Amino acid sequence: MKFTLLLLLFVLASFTIGKKPKTTHVPLPGVVAINDTLFADQTEITNADWLEYVSWNKHVFGAASNEYWRSLPDSTVWLHQVDCIHHFSRDYFRNPMYRDYPVVGITLQQAKAYAKWRSDRVFEFFLYKKGIVPGNQNTVNASNYFTIEGYFKGEYLNIKPDPRYTEYPEYRLPTTSEQAQMEVYNDSLMRFFSCKKSDCQQCLKTLQDNRVFIEPCNTAIATTVPMVRKEDLSCLAMKNNPFLYHLNGNVAEFSDTPDVGLQNNWRDNYYEERIGAIDEKKSPTIGFRCVAQLKTWKGVSEK
Repeated sequence: MKFTLLLLLFVLASFTIGKKPKTTHVPLPGVVAINDTLFADQTEITNADWLEYVSWNKHVFGAASNEYWRSLPDSTVWLHQVDCIHHFSRDYFRNPMYRDYPVVGITLQQAKAYAKWRSDRVFEFFLYKKGIVPGNQNTVNASNYFTIEGYFKGEYLNIKPDPRYTEYPEYRLPTTSEQAQMEVYNDSLMRFFSCKKSDCQQCLKTLQDNRVFIEPCNTAIATTVPMVRKEDLSCLAMKNNPFLYHLNGNVAEFSDTPDVGLQNNWRDNYYEERIGAIDEKKSPTIGFRCVAQLKTWKGVSEK
C-alpha cells in the first residue's frame, strides 16, 4: 500500500535520527522546537492525517477487524449540535473539502494510539531509506507489521537492530506543563489582523476567503471563530513564522491527562488560551496535536 509521502516527509523532517536535534527555532515542516529536545505540531492533527491512519489499519488488519473499527472517528457527534450542521455527520470526515481541517469525534485513547502509530511509521520510513528494513507496504499484514519495540528486540522479520541508530522518534500527547510552554509560540487568526505588509495582507485575505463557519445558523454565537484549514496557513505563517497555530480556536486539545487540556474551541472560549477541564468523551469541539522527542533505546526494557 502506498502512503502519503507528504505526511511521512513532514514528520520525518522533524528529526535527525542518530544526532541531537538542532536548537534553532527555524520552523521545520509541520513542527517547531519548543526547546532543545521538544517539538510540536504547528496545527492540530487533520482529517487527512487521520484518514492515513484509518486506511493503514484497514489494509493491515482488515475491514472487519477491531483495530480498524476502533480507529474510526465517531461522526454522530455532529448530530448533538444545532440542526443546520447535522450534515457534518456525513461530510466532515469523508468529504475532501474538509480534508485539511482538524479531526474530531475521537477519544483520548484513540489519540494516544495514533501517536504511537505515527512514531512507528516515521521510524520505519527512516530505516527503509537507510536500507535497513524492507519497503514491504503492499505485503504488510497483522503478523509482520513494523513496530519500534519489535525492531529493537530483533523480532521484526528477524532483522538485527543496526547499532548506529539507537535513537528513535517518540510522538505522544503533550503534558499540561508542555501545553503551557507552547503559549510562547502561540499565534492565531486574531494576530493576523495587525499585519501591514502586502504579503501578509494577501495571506489574510486568503484566510478570510477560506474560513468555514461551523455554526452559521446560530445567531447566539455569531462571533464564533471558524475552523481554518492547515493548507491555508502556508501562504505566510507556516513558511516564515516559528509559531503554533490554533491554540486558541479551531478545537480544544487533549493533553496526556484525562479530562484536562486546552479548552479553547470553535464554539466558545477562543480569545484566550486556557488549560482546564475538557470532556474526555468524543466531541465535535475536541481534537489534538502531538509533541515529539528523540529517545534512546537502552535494551529490551527501557530505563
